[in-house]
Amino acid sequence: MGWPLTAYLEQRFGWRGACFAWAALHVGLCLPLAAWIVPHVVGQQHHAKGRAAEPVIWDRRMVQLAVLFSCAWFISTAMSSHLPRLLAAFGLTPARAATTAALVGVAAVSVRFAEFTVMRRFSPLIATRVATLMHPLGAACLLTLGAKGASLMALGHGAGSGMTTVAKGVLPLHLYGPANYAYRSALLSRPAQLVQIGGPALYGFALAESPRMALALSAGLCLVMFSMTFGLERRLQPQKEEAAA
Repeated sequence: MGWPLTAYLEQRFGWRGACFAWAALHVGLCLPLAAWIVPHVVGQQHHAKGRAAEPVIWDRRMVQLAVLFSCAWFISTAMSSHLPRLLAAFGLTPARAATTAALVGVAAVSVRFAEFTVMRRFSPLIATRVATLMHPLGAACLLTLGAKGASLMALGHGAGSGMTTVAKGVLPLHLYGPANYAYRSALLSRPAQLVQIGGPALYGFALAESPRMALALSAGLCLVMFSMTFGLERRLQPQKEEAAA
């Protein structure tokens, strides 16, 4: 609902009024909720002091995961900023583009629910591989059908984004197990955080040059993500045992 509401606020109060409205919502509602929900931890004792944690090694699979999630977060932030503008470039009115872009949230939530129910039997690696193809399929529909394919583009991107968000938490656990899970996840998130900073600006430049070029850019990055899912099979023995052998 964010894009339709933003479009309404912009039409009613101008873009400055829309920005101030969202800022007031963050300060007046989100900040108190965060202060209330987040637990206050004064101190925490670390157990198992005599046991040193296994080091996290940047092996080939770690690099592949980092590339995969970096591309995913670049596309996510780019689409969050420019999807209505992208859809409008293919023939939709600004109001219709904002409404159609809201289908991203519907698809993302629906896919996450499906992953925790009917799709639990599938391997996280297979689910991730499928997720990387959702955005390119939507992009193909938009390029082929024009404005008629806008809803398919939004649904495809939303489905892929929702599945990738789940994969970000599940895939490292599936491949490496629970040891050092939090630290490993933090390391994998660092490149993605740096890449997503420039995502909206770089995608905005591409979109200003050519909507088709921008769409090809995001779809091409998804294909890079697809290629990164190969060679990630889970190893049955710890890495140091393999090295010793």
